[in-house]
Amino acid sequence: MPVTAGTVITAKACTGFILGAVATTVLLTAGSRLFDVSFGSPLVVAALILCVATAATSLTFVVARLVRTAEQANVAQSILAMVLGIAGGAFFPVQGTGFAATLLDLNPIGAFIRGLGISAGGEPSAT
Repeated sequence: MPVTAGTVITAKACTGFILGAVATTVLLTAGSRLFDVSFGSPLVVAALILCVATAATSLTFVVARLVRTAEQANVAQSILAMVLGIAGGAFFPVQGTGFAATLLDLNPIGAFIRGLGISAGGEPSAT
């Protein structure tokens, strides 16, 4: 089919956004019900989910600009997802000082986790 590269990238980004938002919503809803955890106002949590899905999806365009093949894109996105997850504190708390703290504050995963903590009525973690 005569489809431009931009159309393919945009379709992939839209699909990634929808899947990311739905998967995060399902994960937080299931966790909330199974473990009796409150993340705060559903509207605030929904806004956080949409923001983190948008931020993560925007990285698709950065990766697409830097790579030449679909295989390279898949590998680069997997590496990026793992690095952001680890640096954002998805697996264990990560703290830094100075420039490292600034970099950690720019991480969408870390911002999402801090946002959930704030919306649940807790104090933001000191990073």
